[in-house]
Amino acid sequence: ETLRPPRRGRRKYVKFWDSCFLEDPDRVAALCERIVERRLEQAFRYVAETRVENIVRAADILPLMRRAGFARIGCGIESPSRETHRTLGKGINLAHVGRAAELLGAAGIHFTKFLILGHQGESESEILGYPDYSLGHGVRLQNTTYFVLTPYPGTELAATYGQQGLIESENWNLYTNHGAVITPSGISAARLQMLYAA
Repeated sequence: ETLRPPRRGRRKYVKFWDSCFLEDPDRVAALCERIVERRLEQAFRYVAETRVENIVRAADILPLMRRAGFARIGCGIESPSRETHRTLGKGINLAHVGRAAELLGAAGIHFTKFLILGHQGESESEILGYPDYSLGHGVRLQNTTYFVLTPYPGTELAATYGQQGLIESENWNLYTNHGAVITPSGISAARLQMLYAA
């Protein structure tokens, strides 16, 4: 309510910085009702991130979210590999990715998948298969954003990759989620950067 609406043209975008936004669907439904009640969807569009499982659980409120101005929902899929998911311990059910894409598409909400290249144990051919995986869910109201796995100092990932000798560079200018600094599965950082560009 305190944000200045645009004078003309497109609506402004507002992002909710909560990686599990749909964890509590009742709370989100109440928020959407308040947005509609105050007619804020006329000036703003909303973006959020969550888990695919939460999208499936919150299927009933997706039309309300669209009515309230939610235009895009992003999800960290990380990898199309079940083995990688077991290693990461994130508990993502990859079968829910397609279902989430269907539900969001039916509600008219754009779906962004986030994939990360550079997981230890994934081959070059598996990495090159990421785009086919992304396109496997269709292209209507969908896109995929790719990142390069980045072992930020102080994280468990940095400790693990450091102990395994997989960190090739500590050039902090490359620690942006778009610069390759690791050598996973025998793939050099330079080659990983090329795969990312591809």
